[in-house]
Amino acid sequence: MKKRTLLLLCTVALMTLAAQGRDLWTVGSLTSEVDTLIYPHLAGPGVTCSKYDLPAIPLKVSVMEVDLTNPYIQFETCLGADRAVGNETLVSMATRNSWPGHEVVGATNGDFFMTSPALEVGIPVSGQVRRGELVSSTHNRACFALDAQRRPLIDRLQFSGQVQCGGTTFKLGLVNRLRQAYEDQADNQSILFTGSYGPATYAATTGTMVALRPAQGAFAWRPNGEERCIVDSVFTPTGSMPIAAERAILWLKGSYADYAASLSAGQEVTVTFSVTLSGQAMNLREVVGGSNHIIMRNGAVEDAWDERHPRTCVGFNADSTHVYFVVIDGRSRESLGSSLAETADIFRALGAVTAVNLDGGGSSCMLVNDEIINSPSDGPVRAVGNGCLLIASAPSTDTIGIISYEPRCYNISTAASLRFSVWGYNRYGVLKTRQLQGCTFSCDEQVGRFDADGIFTASTQPAQGYLYVSYGEVTARQAVNIVNGRWMLQDDSVVVDCAHPYRVRVVGVSGFSTDAISPATLTWRSTDPDVCQVDSAGLVYAVANGEALVVGERGDYCDTLTVFVQNPMERVTTVENVPMLDPATWAFTQSGGKDRTITALDHGFQVDFTGVTSRNPYLKISKQVTLWGLPDTLRVRLAAGDLSLKTLKVLLQTARGERITLEQPFDTVAGEQVLDWPVDSFCDVAARSNYPLTLLYYYITYASPTPGADYSLCIPGLELVYDCPETVVPVGDVNGDGQITIADANVIISIILNGDAAADAAALARADVNGDGVVTIADANAVIAHILAA
Repeated sequence: MKKRTLLLLCTVALMTLAAQGRDLWTVGSLTSEVDTLIYPHLAGPGVTCSKYDLPAIPLKVSVMEVDLTNPYIQFETCLGADRAVGNETLVSMATRNSWPGHEVVGATNGDFFMTSPALEVGIPVSGQVRRGELVSSTHNRACFALDAQRRPLIDRLQFSGQVQCGGTTFKLGLVNRLRQAYEDQADNQSILFTGSYGPATYAATTGTMVALRPAQGAFAWRPNGEERCIVDSVFTPTGSMPIAAERAILWLKGSYADYAASLSAGQEVTVTFSVTLSGQAMNLREVVGGSNHIIMRNGAVEDAWDERHPRTCVGFNADSTHVYFVVIDGRSRESLGSSLAETADIFRALGAVTAVNLDGGGSSCMLVNDEIINSPSDGPVRAVGNGCLLIASAPSTDTIGIISYEPRCYNISTAASLRFSVWGYNRYGVLKTRQLQGCTFSCDEQVGRFDADGIFTASTQPAQGYLYVSYGEVTARQAVNIVNGRWMLQDDSVVVDCAHPYRVRVVGVSGFSTDAISPATLTWRSTDPDVCQVDSAGLVYAVANGEALVVGERGDYCDTLTVFVQNPMERVTTVENVPMLDPATWAFTQSGGKDRTITALDHGFQVDFTGVTSRNPYLKISKQVTLWGLPDTLRVRLAAGDLSLKTLKVLLQTARGERITLEQPFDTVAGEQVLDWPVDSFCDVAARSNYPLTLLYYYITYASPTPGADYSLCIPGLELVYDCPETVVPVGDVNGDGQITIADANVIISIILNGDAAADAAALARADVNGDGVVTIADANAVIAHILAA
């Protein structure tokens, strides 16, 4: 691929669009143009999703905007592993909490959490309320909350609790939380464990435990309320104690344990919770905390944190009707992360005035409609302590009531040809499909045309207008700009053979998008028809081994593609495509052997050596080898003799520089083993820009050999396999007579008119000349174009 050229042209196109008017965000000391990576689109009822790039910093920002006035969207917190102290990935939490009528449309990670090697879990530190239940007590840390009237709140919340039995009242310190290093570690402690803590309490071996059941009904554990309980039993803990269904356990330590001495089964106990802000009780439905940093309040920056990190944050606008969940990627060259002051600037650009920082770093993650849309700095999605969910609570229905064109840039190059996806939602805005079938397409005539298969071809001149789509009675339209994109051939060079022609890929770079241009728009020629030929539709056919240029022209535009024709010499060859490998041209390094001798053997080598002690025995066979043509299988044949093999690794590289590691463990078997890796199992064979493939090395590990013993490792095959017949039928030779004539076009026409019965299976396969999976008049035209070009 012409990466450097493509980047340059994208930059030029972006500059052109900037001159026409682009969003500018001021973040810190920089004013940056904003590239839209994911265009704003409906993610669920009242929820829009988007993603932005600020290349001047650089910074990537993922956003979910929630309209709280929509009655069918709910905000809920969730628990890692469905318990107050537990770890789980965001993907798993979202999946587990989604069901008909309660569908998760978006999610982010939640609270900052402490790790506990003893519990092997994360412990959220700020407190949490879920569905009106106090899951864990708050700790005067910065939180995001939603009250019973769906009003958002960001502040530091205080918790207090008490236990009353008869005339005795004492303090309740914590609910479903463990004391951390920064908290009071006094001997006098009182902790309540409810069913939300998990199936069992912390493994305590001191103090006294009191098992409680509800006096009537079920426990509610409201953030501001009281629970009347009945004592089941009073006992000394002997470790992790089970919490039975609809039960709670009160753990008392130090002088608090003295209160338990007066308690006995059947007595009534009242437990009271209070969550307040500045002394005022709050009727809260959901609460989640974070790093204890309020980013800004009423437009003014509040807490400082100058270091740049990945961030997960939440904020809301001035009238408290819109909430913004924001994830900022960091710790990479593509996105540096942000300070809190810079994060405040991002919220201002979005329209928020108050915001709080949740957990960040490697935990930062955003999921939208079952897809992770940001790039977590750890790579894999991290298991976290809890999360934030956006729930579609609308009645469950799969009937499509809303449709839209896919979220993408609709600045499209002149003459571009592409197929759009249509997203289908139910009438409440819940996404049901990203590939809605059965749609009817149309557009304003000045912007282009749709064919019968729904493929859009843009006009050859700049224009503005609308695309339309309908599905039954449901319709939608999308504004589109047809612009003078920068045309180019997508690949610098390709490899072809007689069994694998190649259709030239032409693209138009138009601002934020790169779209395919129909090759038929250009005029094509080969600089050496004895090596390869190209038809008017841009399909390149191999003729004989060699190198030639394919030239595409239209008006002032001209670009070239280097074509390497490399037909298989044999069905099975050495990786170097020579009769026998020369050991002197390969590098051999080894641990666990000495006095090594290498001899050529069939399509490989024989390695003889004397065993020596080694903690990590291996044999590495290295040479940078460009693999011939388009092999179908990479094969290794070997026989280990008395050597006990463990694994074989093979390292390859695509023409684009991507490394591929193949690994095969060995079973203990006698005799020769044949290991085959189909190329299409580890490489996109349709992308010719991956070719030629390059072999870098083979790496064999084996069990420690017996010192002084002689070993012979036979590797008779380091091979390539080409799955082609001895005589390759050229593409376009539909009747298989060895030549491409008008008779082949007639066979295609007969198949179109009479159906599959008009030809055998082999002819049907050959009749799909353009490789699009169906036999149409386009295949006949391709044959005729080939005849004319020849």
